[in-house]
Amino acid sequence: MAKAGFTAGTAAKIVFIIVAVAIQAVLPLLGHAAVLRVLRWLAIPFVVLFAVMAILAASKVKLHAVPHGAGWGMLLVFLALVISAGGLGWTENGNDYSRYLPANADPRRIVLAVALGGAIPSALLEILGAAVGTGVPAAADSPTGLIAGFQTWFVVPFLIFAIVQLFAITPSTCTRRASRCRA
Repeated sequence: MAKAGFTAGTAAKIVFIIVAVAIQAVLPLLGHAAVLRVLRWLAIPFVVLFAVMAILAASKVKLHAVPHGAGWGMLLVFLALVISAGGLGWTENGNDYSRYLPANADPRRIVLAVALGGAIPSALLEILGAAVGTGVPAAADSPTGLIAGFQTWFVVPFLIFAIVQLFAITPSTCTRRASRCRA
C-alpha cells in the first residue's frame, strides 16, 4: 500500500480488520446462489489479471535459472504446499457445492468437470508461479515480492481482487448450516 501512496497506521489497520470481519459475517447470509454469481463475476477480472501477469512475467522469465533449493527436501516441501493449497485444500468444501447438483447428474461428467476445473487452473497458476519465481526472486516473499517485481498499476488491482475473491468464497462455509443461510 505504501507503494500506492498509502501507509496504513494503527487506526487504518483496525478499520480494515473491522470491515473484514463485518464482510465475513454478512456474506454467508446471502446464500449459495450469491456465492456462485459473485465467483462468476470475479472469474473475468482474474483471467485478465492472469494474462497481464503472464505477459509481464514473460520478459523476466529465466528458463535456465539455477535452482536455489536444498534438493529433495525443498521438492517435498513444494509438493506438500501444492497438494494442500491446491485441490486437497478444497476437499472439505466439495459437499458445499455438490449438494446443489441435480439428483440425476451424471457422476462421470461431475468427476470430469471437477478434475479439469481443478487441474487446468492449478497447472496454469503453478507454471505462472514458477515463471515469476525465476524472473522475480523477491516474489517468493509474497505479496511484498509482487510489489518489488511488478509495477503499482498492476499490483494494486491484483491484490484488491485477491482480497475480494477471498471474501467471495467465505459464504461456502455457511452452506453447511442451511438453516442459518439462504440458498
